[in-house]
Amino acid sequence: MKIASSAELGVVGVAHLTSEDIRAADRTQTPVVTGLESKDRSQPYESLEPVKRNVPQDWYDNLQRARKAKQKVVSDHEHKKGIVGIGVRAGIAGGDNADVIVDISGKHAEKRRGEIPEERNGTPITVRKGPRITPDGHSSCDSGNSYCNDYYHGSSIPGGMQCEGTDSSGPVGTLCSPITKSNGDVRFATAGHIFGAACACGQHFWHPTESDYDVGTVSAHHCYDDIALIEPENGHSPEREIQDANPSAVQGQFTKSGVADLRRRGEFIKKVGWRSCKTCGKIESEDYTHSGYGCTPKDGQVKWGEATDSKGGDSGAPVYHVNPNNTDHQWIVNISLWSGSFSAGGTSAWSIYNKHGYIF
Repeated sequence: MKIASSAELGVVGVAHLTSEDIRAADRTQTPVVTGLESKDRSQPYESLEPVKRNVPQDWYDNLQRARKAKQKVVSDHEHKKGIVGIGVRAGIAGGDNADVIVDISGKHAEKRRGEIPEERNGTPITVRKGPRITPDGHSSCDSGNSYCNDYYHGSSIPGGMQCEGTDSSGPVGTLCSPITKSNGDVRFATAGHIFGAACACGQHFWHPTESDYDVGTVSAHHCYDDIALIEPENGHSPEREIQDANPSAVQGQFTKSGVADLRRRGEFIKKVGWRSCKTCGKIESEDYTHSGYGCTPKDGQVKWGEATDSKGGDSGAPVYHVNPNNTDHQWIVNISLWSGSFSAGGTSAWSIYNKHGYIF
């Protein structure tokens, strides 16, 4: 069954839940779509199917209230000086219920703290003062140091490898798992900010191999999501794999409810980046909005782990978790882009799909 883009479908979860799904859940549960998975690796878009599971009804209702509260807090406060970011923290099984987090910084922080209510329609609002968010691109002046996954000898290049924007001596980042468009075209993907321009389209893209040829040209740049898509050239091709991941194959992505469910269950997600190698941490927010850098506000961000889990040079790296129903392959959670404000983070796979119809 081919899934249409979200522009045609509306909300992913509602679009794919049936009356049978609802009847199959008992009174204490509700069905949600946790991910979108390609059943056939050779036809990723054509074979894309929703994956569903039942979650506790009270947990989901509590989460929905927190999502509405977050929208109101964003509307009222996001544009004000001193606001770093605003997100939803889903409740944890056997632990705290959902709340809204507001990160503040700078000389206006205490004024903002006094303006933000302690709760909204029964949802607690937690205000924290901490560091600002910064993108994790890396100057090539340090490229002589030894980091992870510098070289991959071959024409098929997986995610998790070093890449460079602008030219062969430009800023350094990390390849994500490739993106497939609705027409079936497969593209390299990485952080848009490593190209150092508001619009990177037409710029060359490099990977350090024995060859001096670039591996592609930027064909799309989405500034608010901070992602760039690169059309392969010179015999290179994106590999739907993640270097050093186990298993390495990528065959799907998490929805917003799927990421929230990972938090509910206390699961760790992982990242493979050129600078800090493989790191892991727990999810803090599956839906975070920030104005840290570039085109803002940046919606649909996943906030996870510690700030040290992503460093300069990791921008573009895949953040992933094994498919909850099939441990033979990974699903993408988000593309790593930034650190600061207590955590690492980047644009979610669910937001990239909702806005652009791209799949991993």
